[in-house]
Amino acid sequence: MRVGQTLSLYGILRTLPLALAEIYFEIILQSKTGRIVRLDELNVDGSVSDHGHMYVPCPYYFIYQAFKKISVYIQGATFIDYGCGLGRVLFIATRYPFRRIIGIEASPNLSQEAVDNLTEFYARKSLKTPEWEIVQHDATTYAVPEDATVFFFNDPFDETVMNPVISRICNSQDKAPRDIFAVYINPGHPDIFIDHGFIKMETTVNKHNKGFIIYRR
Repeated sequence: MRVGQTLSLYGILRTLPLALAEIYFEIILQSKTGRIVRLDELNVDGSVSDHGHMYVPCPYYFIYQAFKKISVYIQGATFIDYGCGLGRVLFIATRYPFRRIIGIEASPNLSQEAVDNLTEFYARKSLKTPEWEIVQHDATTYAVPEDATVFFFNDPFDETVMNPVISRICNSQDKAPRDIFAVYINPGHPDIFIDHGFIKMETTVNKHNKGFIIYRR
């Protein structure tokens, strides 16, 4: 994204911390997750091809700020990143006391790169926890674990895919009652969680829907 476009979408006051966070976290994490991958490069078809979005790395600044807002709910939790791409969000998730982190990615290309990235990172940092897994799967048919409580979306799909995904999350909660949280970055459909019975805990989005919303149900 060009500097002028970034400034127009995020504003001057937010662009600086966004840029600084990208530099800082790439230096300390060496995540190799910074490139954009077009939809036609993902090697997917069906609903993902028709209703998914290209891979754009989630801003580190938003990931960090969102996790900070829900830090009291993270201890021992299972975390799921829908449309995890190259695994960037999972890199940040390793810095928090999650018990298990899961990335769901339909693209075989991206899911394999995410596996390679996380494997190398855990080895380099000598990490044993949290447990991690990359699942190559269509998000609309993924069986949500009944211990999953924190769900992350970096605007990966349109409402055609988001609706059944959220329905599956809610069905999981109905079977195993627990508080659940959703983080929606740069939300393309900011009211879709409200339609499924979530309430907004926090929102930082601007008039361009850039920022994040945290929901609870």
